[in-house]
Amino acid sequence: MSIYVVFKPSAPVPLENVVLEYSDVERRPDFSKASKDAFDKVEAQVEEDIASGKLVNRKNLHLDRFVCDGNKLVIVASYARHASYVTYRNLLYKQAIPLQPGFNLFSTIIPTITNDGWQVFGFRTGNHLSGRYLSPAGFCDFDTSPCPNYFAVHTAEETREELGVFRPGRSHFVGISFDDSHSFLSCAVVHTALVHSREYVERMWTASGNKEHDHLIYLKDDVAEFALFMCKKLEAIVNPEKEIFISNGKVNTSGSKKPIDYNLIDNGISAWILDVFARHGAEKGSFLVKELIASGNKIIFGMP
Repeated sequence: MSIYVVFKPSAPVPLENVVLEYSDVERRPDFSKASKDAFDKVEAQVEEDIASGKLVNRKNLHLDRFVCDGNKLVIVASYARHASYVTYRNLLYKQAIPLQPGFNLFSTIIPTITNDGWQVFGFRTGNHLSGRYLSPAGFCDFDTSPCPNYFAVHTAEETREELGVFRPGRSHFVGISFDDSHSFLSCAVVHTALVHSREYVERMWTASGNKEHDHLIYLKDDVAEFALFMCKKLEAIVNPEKEIFISNGKVNTSGSKKPIDYNLIDNGISAWILDVFARHGAEKGSFLVKELIASGNKIIFGMP
């Protein structure tokens, strides 16, 4: 289990300089090494979820390669069906097939900061990777073909969906992450600077009725505080409006009878490393990496 920092540009790339070169070619995992019994069980569950509407089998960007030329980034992509990815992911959870880095679904993680200097994280609910904090994030999915300025549109949609905010502000591409333990995919990491305050975001999120997160927390835009949070050593009030605080590696909410364990997602950790390097510089980025390694994390610069 490792945290992969796949690509770190020399400087943040404005989203208007990120070009998507898309070909309408389907990519599929190689299921030949899975036993028939394991494959049939997993595929049957996926088909049941599609039939019930629990899983929407849309197209999703598949990262084929990327080229960075100065302040311009070209993402070369095809597509994979979401059902193929979920089947692949669930077989990997069962250790029924080997990891296939060549099957590389593309998602986004959007480290988000308010205009008064607070990083925003959601506490995930649901069946997949619940009980974990993550920045706004989402699959790079679409119906027929990706729209022009796909990543700018996608970033705006995700911040609206997860935070209730309709004006995301200025966004920059800060790198690509990958993980081999939670999601088995690559993520475009897009930093977004909101034009709104922490209090406004909290109010809009509450009004939105969003069910993807149980609550939001806010951390100071301070690398030392990030390190404490990621290493589960933070002692702080993280949402004053909801009286939520973190202590001893647990989150305490006003509605819970006892402290709740929290975890992180490997791709999320990689995204935050890239965000720190991009906005705070190499010295603080290296400090964060050293702190994470000292806490037992394995960090690799590159792909498996």
